[in-house]
Formats: sequence, structure tokens, C-alpha cells
Amino acid sequence: AQETKNEYVQAKALAALALYLPEPLLSKGLDLARAIQDKTSRAEVALPGLARRFEEPERTALLRDAIAVAASMDDGERVAWAFEALPELPVPLLEEVLVAAREVALRAEEKSDEAFRLARILAAIVPRLPEPRKSEIIKQALSAITDIEEEHWQGQVLWLLASELSEELFLEALQIVEQMSSAYERAMTWGFLISDASTDLQPYLVSRVLDEMQNFEATEFRGIGEQQQAAIARILPYLADLDKSLDLCQRISAQNWQRVALVGMAPRLAAAQFTAALELARALEDGEDRTGALLAFGKHAPDQAVKEVVFRESFEAALAAGPDHPHYRLMPPIVNEMVRALSPASLGQLWKITSPALAILPRSESLAHLVGIAPLLIEAGGTGTVRETFDAIHDTARWWP
Repeated sequence: AQETKNEYVQAKALAALALYLPEPLLSKGLDLARAIQDKTSRAEVALPGLARRFEEPERTALLRDAIAVAASMDDGERVAWAFEALPELPVPLLEEVLVAAREVALRAEEKSDEAFRLARILAAIVPRLPEPRKSEIIKQALSAITDIEEEHWQGQVLWLLASELSEELFLEALQIVEQMSSAYERAMTWGFLISDASTDLQPYLVSRVLDEMQNFEATEFRGIGEQQQAAIARILPYLADLDKSLDLCQRISAQNWQRVALVGMAPRLAAAQFTAALELARALEDGEDRTGALLAFGKHAPDQAVKEVVFRESFEAALAAGPDHPHYRLMPPIVNEMVRALSPASLGQLWKITSPALAILPRSESLAHLVGIAPLLIEAGGTGTVRETFDAIHDTARWWP
């Protein structure tokens, strides 16, 4: 990995192999991680990945390095991603992250950007906090959200917080949505929040989305316009009549929103409905939408045989697309699900098919593939394969382009 020019790929490779590297290679891996110049690659991927392998006090030192690098960046979203990538943190380090969040926010030139940075980064930290500190920080994040001018970003941060909200704080979040001026953003945010709402609140949110749709020219569902599609896709899984949901889903012309609806419906469908919905997923023409939908249907397949078939379909679609395509980001969750669901014999057979295909690729592309399929490599080939792979990546750099 040392000669790889793409530092993000290099960082991902180090993180993927870190837990399995033998001791003699750990120090070399750490040197490689610290030498990465790209801050995102170093803070979000390489240092957290290596930290998982070390004991104290080295582990804390590496995590502090990652926190410091992240805090030096000025993109609130990137900083949040870096903090989300950190492994489990002790309370003192969590407090250091909270301090860093405020420092990043205060460097913003505009109040709205300051509010977004603070709210977005706090949302990344909240799941790790114990009570009562968690509720205190959630309230600070909700307060910051009200100062964000762009309602789209208000909705995005509320969605990220939703799973952590108590019933009382969830109602506060709903009040923020009520104050949005755009019917479209209100409808979208109701839809984002519905999966984390209590079962008592879900019918209310469905009705609110349907009401808001009337405000942007929704009539009947005979012709579902672009804005209506975006709003209705989130609530289809929560309609009382899932046959009606499937019918409406077929009438959504935008495949990305059809995929959103299908992914939400997958765990709720009866066997006959599941089969019909799976065919809709397979018919999606866009690779990213089809791969994402198949991943969801693989997780919730009614029997093992269907599960194996659907996971293989999603794996093959991602592998064929290659690491440069957007939906390749789905490869790690696909492989993780396959490792949990498929038999060792099936995994071994899959690796025998996959490994020769990787051997003929350019080095950087093959390495990027290995990042995505590392769990399959470990499960099928064992830890000895990890060392062989690490050594091969380094030793063949002179002749492997």
C-alpha cells in the first residue's frame, strides 16, 4: 500500500487489514498511517483503523491524533464523518471531541454555517454519550438547528438525531419541522423522521406528509410528480395497506425514490409481497439503486436459499461496477452481511471465483477491491492470507502498475 498514490484507498486498505496484521507489521502500518498527508484519509480512516489494534496508552494517543487532525478541518460534514468513524471512546475523550466541535463551529464565517457545523458534529457524537450528558447535548444540537438558514440541512440533522431522541425531545424536533416555511422540506423531514417515531406517532406523520403533498400540487396518486415522489417514498412502508404501497411504488418513475420505498418496505412484507417487491428491485436500471435495494432484500429474505441468491446478486453487481462507481461503497455492508448469512463453503466458493479476477487488475483498483471485500478474504482465506496480501501489495510495487 505504501506506493499507492490514492491516499484514501491506502488508508482504507490499512484500516481493513489492521485487525489481522501480525505484530511485526503493525509499526510499519502505523508509520504509513501517520505519513498520509490528506487529513480526511488520516483522521477518518487510517488512524481510527489502526487504533482498534492497540492497547492503552497507545490507543488513546492515536485517537487523540485523529481528533486533532479532524478538528483542524473546516468542512463540518467531513469533521462529523471523522468523529463518527472513531471507535468506542472513554468519557474524557468524548469531552475533548465536544470541545473540538465548538472550535470547528466558531471558525465559520457565517452564523448559519456555524450553527450547521455545531449541530452536525454534535449529532455525530450524541450516540456515544451517556445520560444525562446525551440529553443535554441533544438540546444544544436542537437549539443550533433552529439557527440554520437552509431548511434542507435542518431536516438532515434532525434525521441524524432522530434515533437518539426521547419522546419529549422527539416532540421538540417535530416543532422545529412545523416552523419550516417550505411544504416540500416539511414533508421530506416528516418522512425522514417516521422510521424513528413511536408506533403511535407514525400514523400522524403519514397524515402530515399527505397533507403537505397537497401544498405542492399533489392531487390523486394517478400521476406522482417529482416532489411528490420524494415525499411519498418515505411513508409507503408505513401505510396500513402494503398492497397499496406496492402499487404506488410501481408508479414512482424516479428510481432513486423507488429504491428508498423498496428498502423501507423490505422488512415489512409478507412472502407474496416480498417476491413482487424483489422483482421491482431487480428491475431497477441504475446500478447503485439496484445494488442498495438488493442488499435490503437480502437482509430480510424469507428463507436461506433466497437470501444467498440475492446477496450474490448484490455482490456481483458491486464487483462488476468496480471501486470507481458510486455504488461500490455498498460493498463492505454487502460482504459483512454475506459473512453472517452464508455458509463457509459458499464463502469459499465465492472467494475462489473472485480472487483470480482481482489478480489481473491494476494494483490500485485491486487494492480498492480488497478494502471492500476484506471480511470475505479473512473468512475464506484465514489470517495467513492477510499477511500474504499485505506483503504482496508492497513487494510487487515495482512491477504491478
